[in-house]
Amino acid sequence: MKWNRLTLKSAFIDPLWYRRNTGVSIPVRVEEDLTVVLDGETLVGCPYPPGTEVKIRVSNWIECVSTKEIQDEIVRRKQVLLEEQREIRRKEQLRNEQDQAFNDSLAIPVKWVAARLDVLSGLLENSTGDGYRKSTVQHILLKEDLHVGRIHREANTYLCLADTRAKGNYSNTNGEATYGIRRISCKQCLKLALKLKSTAPKKPKLLGLW
Repeated sequence: MKWNRLTLKSAFIDPLWYRRNTGVSIPVRVEEDLTVVLDGETLVGCPYPPGTEVKIRVSNWIECVSTKEIQDEIVRRKQVLLEEQREIRRKEQLRNEQDQAFNDSLAIPVKWVAARLDVLSGLLENSTGDGYRKSTVQHILLKEDLHVGRIHREANTYLCLADTRAKGNYSNTNGEATYGIRRISCKQCLKLALKLKSTAPKKPKLLGLW
C-alpha cells in the first residue's frame, strides 16, 4: 500500500487548517477534475479516478490512499498473521511429537511425567523469557514407587533426587507440564533412565514352530 503525496492548490497555507487536520485520517471522494477537497482546501496530485473514496492524512506531508487499498491491506495482514500462526502451531506440533517420541523411548517401568524445578530469574538476560533461567531443565517425576536394582524412589519424587538437593533459588512445582510436551533434559535423569532401560528384563524370544 502506497500513500500518494498531495499539494495545496492555494499558494497560501492556513496554519489553522494544518492544526485542525493534522493526525486525522479523513475519507473524501475524488472530484471530476482529479482534485480532492478537505476542510475547504483543494488538494491536487491525486492519482485516483473521479468518485474514488480516499483517505487523507496530514502530517509533515499531505498524502492520500484509496479506502479499498486500506481494506485490502487489512485483509492481507490478517492472512499473513493466520499463516504465521499456522506455522507456529505446525512447528509446535512437530516439536511435541519429537519430544513425546524421545520421552517414550526412555521406557521408565512406572508412571511418570515431565516436570521441572523452577529456577526463577524474573526477566533477566539469563532468562528464557518466561521468568525462568536458561538452566531450568525438565526432570522425570515419578508418579509411582520405583524399585529396580539399586535404584529406589518413592512416588512424587524426581528420578535424579533433584528435589531433595534443591537450594533456596529453586521452587518445586506440582510437576505437571504447563504448556505442550517437554523433552527430558536433566542429565542425571537421563543417565538413570538409561540404566533402568539396560537392567530391564528382556522379553523371551518366541520359539519357531516346527
